[in-house]
Amino acid sequence: MVFTDLQPIRPVVDSCPAMKWPVSVADFGSMVGSVSKGKVIGQMNSGELLASYNLGDEYTAGKQIELVNTGEQRVAAYSVTSTELTIYKKGKITLQNGTAYVAFDKNYSSLMADIPVVTVTAMGACNGLYIESIDKNGFTVRELNNGSSNVTVSWISVADRIDQSAEHQVPAEMLQTSFDENLQKSLHDDSNKEQNGQGMWWDGATKQIRFGVTPASTSPAPKAEGTQE
Repeated sequence: MVFTDLQPIRPVVDSCPAMKWPVSVADFGSMVGSVSKGKVIGQMNSGELLASYNLGDEYTAGKQIELVNTGEQRVAAYSVTSTELTIYKKGKITLQNGTAYVAFDKNYSSLMADIPVVTVTAMGACNGLYIESIDKNGFTVRELNNGSSNVTVSWISVADRIDQSAEHQVPAEMLQTSFDENLQKSLHDDSNKEQNGQGMWWDGATKQIRFGVTPASTSPAPKAEGTQE
């Protein structure tokens, strides 16, 4: 693998007698903390509390798939995607004399950046429906033409998430179609002596990931003879 300045650190040991090595692998790098590549599976994690936890945004060039155990089999469930950072809520409510109020739970309301978009659908015969009023706390649905039906209504609410920021953008280099190919070249198997890996480094001036021949400036200067670590 061809990366600049990857610095491993030793496992941390604490005084817990039941855990001789509480951290089995710990890495630090000024650019990349750790790298893993497998010909079949790149990485597998397991943990009683959690399998992995990330501080920061997470990107993937593939799909996110959950294998849900139904009791008889495992079914693939794919993540819902969007070009915007949104949150969803859905439910059902029954009209009383042609009207009903839906109160959003506090967790959903607290995540809203603005008033949501709500769609309502009657699950039976009525004169039609409309949203009479709406805010971050909930909405009132009413039947058209002063109707007084007691029909059940399904609804779905979509809102912008509160931490959505116009300033946050996906790094431009990651949107280039050549990014994955360049990354694969940098994830080079060092046992392959017939081919050379490609350099990968962080350009601090432009705040971008770069690929190619690693500049000499990214390599540490040689230590003077007799200098101790």
